[in-house]
Amino acid sequence: MLDWTRIDTVLLDMDGTLLDLNFDNHFWQTHLPRRYAEARGLSPAAGREELMARYHARAGTLEWYSVDFWETELELDIMRFKEEVAHLIDIHPHVTAFPRCDARQRPPRGAGDQCPSSQRDAENGAYGPFVAPRCDRQFA
Repeated sequence: MLDWTRIDTVLLDMDGTLLDLNFDNHFWQTHLPRRYAEARGLSPAAGREELMARYHARAGTLEWYSVDFWETELELDIMRFKEEVAHLIDIHPHVTAFPRCDARQRPPRGAGDQCPSSQRDAENGAYGPFVAPRCDRQFA
């Protein structure tokens, strides 16, 4: 068991750890390809194929994780598109129990997340309003 009295900071990833991956999977694999196709006058299948190739070309790089990069690269308002499907954001079932555990074992205040790819995501994006009330600080 961890001695929480000796731990002053806890960093938690959001996607797949705190939040269910359904939102991200749907957004990047279905919603954005559809909006990309609409913006380019492509069929949904052609838009998805082109966008998946662009994702694949950046896999394993920091750009792959950056909403700011994809907004510039695709010339699309990614944050607006994320807001269109924000209703899909959901937490894993046992996440809310973590900060409410016994005070002798509770993580210290100051726990934050590292997932938002930009400060704008953390403050104004789809995740910000969900995470901000649960943390003392967020780190981009």
